[in-house]
Amino acid sequence: MEDYRVKTSWRTSSKREYVFDKLGAVGVLAVMDLWSYCASEKTDGDLVGMSDKKIAAEAKWRGDPDEFMAALTDEDFQLVDGGPGERFIHDWKDHNPWVAGSNGRKAQASKGGKKSAEKRKAAKVNPTDSENSTTESQISSTDSGNSTTESKMSSTPSPSVSASLPFPNPTAPRRVAEPQKAHHEGMPTKDGKGWFITDRLMSTLCDTYPHDKVDVRQELLKANAWLIANPTKQKTHRGMPRFINGWMARAAKDAEKPKEKRDVTVGWCSPSTEFKNQDPSEMW
Repeated sequence: MEDYRVKTSWRTSSKREYVFDKLGAVGVLAVMDLWSYCASEKTDGDLVGMSDKKIAAEAKWRGDPDEFMAALTDEDFQLVDGGPGERFIHDWKDHNPWVAGSNGRKAQASKGGKKSAEKRKAAKVNPTDSENSTTESQISSTDSGNSTTESKMSSTPSPSVSASLPFPNPTAPRRVAEPQKAHHEGMPTKDGKGWFITDRLMSTLCDTYPHDKVDVRQELLKANAWLIANPTKQKTHRGMPRFINGWMARAAKDAEKPKEKRDVTVGWCSPSTEFKNQDPSEMW
């Protein structure tokens, strides 16, 4: 059901004043009821084929239908155009273009719905067509991926992977084997799902943080232990890459700091303390 538009100027319109003078307040209400009827049933404003009595009835006019139509079709204050049986609302499409175009929108939506239904029906009739095409594309992509992997493996020795770790064990950048996820639950996360580091992230970490400064594998073990020991500070599955990268960055920063040399001569037993000149036998 559509709604219709009435300009705010209708309140002071000369047409409204004319209808009020001729038919009273109920006449003004009947005009608006007629508009409401058109918005619901005659969205194009065309009343062709309807008798004046029928039009007055739909407008909820209780008086004489001829009197009602005479007021609405007055040449100086025209609200309805056309003769008996060929009536239509004056300038309806100009004042209510949205309502007037509702039938076209419904037809277009119905046409689109039919097309969608036909596609779904065709998919049910031949469900294997789309599946076969998808499977073939997956097979072709897998074959190409396997050939690429084989060429890399033939030229580059593959490092060993620890089955007890949730991540690969790299020995050089971009020489990462597939992690054996089936043997480990992964690094703990807030989501409750085990997180496994991807080959891409592992290679990026190895390239970013040189082995002479950061032992990536050892730092991953430390991060895993820290997450287990601090369950309230565990990250989400999505936030784990950022957490791991931040962990490596801190490890690299700590590696660049000069190590403080501990002076073993300083302490409670140091000669510089108050016991420097005291007999050891008297100290106990």
